[in-house]
Amino acid sequence: MTKQTHESALLSRRMALATLAAMPLGLVPAILAGQRSPLVLEEFLPECTASLTACWHAMIEEEDFTTIATQVPKYLPALELLAQQPSRYQKTAAHLTTQGYLLMYHVALGNLNLPLTQVYCRRAERYSRIAEDQALSLEVMTRLAYTFLDKSLSVYEKALAILSDPHHQISASLQHKIFMQAAACYAQNGQVQNALRCLEKTRETPLEQAHDEPIPSGCRIFSTLSWGAQTYEYLGNVALSQGLSKRPRVLYTAVHQTLTQVEKLDSTILVPEHVRVEVILHQAKTAIDLGEMDMFQMYFQTGAQRAKGLSGQRHKQAAIDNWKLARLRWPDEVVIKDLADLLS
Repeated sequence: MTKQTHESALLSRRMALATLAAMPLGLVPAILAGQRSPLVLEEFLPECTASLTACWHAMIEEEDFTTIATQVPKYLPALELLAQQPSRYQKTAAHLTTQGYLLMYHVALGNLNLPLTQVYCRRAERYSRIAEDQALSLEVMTRLAYTFLDKSLSVYEKALAILSDPHHQISASLQHKIFMQAAACYAQNGQVQNALRCLEKTRETPLEQAHDEPIPSGCRIFSTLSWGAQTYEYLGNVALSQGLSKRPRVLYTAVHQTLTQVEKLDSTILVPEHVRVEVILHQAKTAIDLGEMDMFQMYFQTGAQRAKGLSGQRHKQAAIDNWKLARLRWPDEVVIKDLADLLS
């Protein structure tokens, strides 16, 4: 496939996703005006499903916040209204409303609007309870833990309690995701044995590619590698704080080696550009931990340049944070100071 053909295919896919994302808009005025006959709702709800699925693909594949921010808020009030009123459509509407707020959460997170991430997270939590969907509730829990850091341990403990029930019906892929994120959380809080126990659980729960799982459920291999790297980083920080001499370097090297696996994934596995940039910037941070200045320069230059091509602010801020840490690590190195030019 030529570059021009590839770009044409991407453009066609973007247009198709944008078209699907706008599907529910025609029926919104009728629903808000009280016209909620089965005929109307049995057209509107599937259109919302198609729109939300398209938006998840747009975000996961290209971190396209514009499509989500433009379309989802236009029909989310109608969905929310249906989710609040008892009917045979209530749980379906609540499930879709939860997904809508999860998408808006990611838009806010990508633009570093932390107050809005909290608002959307709480609304997603509210409607996931009405939906009575265990897998969806676990998805919401992962966002709650990430957003409300003071409550993250208790949130993951609730999630792990669900997985400890032998009768649960959570997919292996989503289980893997929960165990990996819980491991990172425990490591960040210095609970080394609990972190290692969760890492062991990920080995007992083989990661499925699960491309056919309903979005946003499940976990992709590049995601689990990123969380694994983060766990080793937190464990390295714990070892460093404990004054251990060799252990931190071993763990930071494990971070680098884990992230390198993302770079070496089979070409048949689609790794979105925003994920690749996140991995590169994480490698730059790891180089600082390892004291490898040349390695830092290589990853930082690539990551900072490619972050400029992304729509959100999160990766650009990560590049700035990396540069500040590098200046602290190598305060007298002019070459590090000059890398600031890449941030403008």
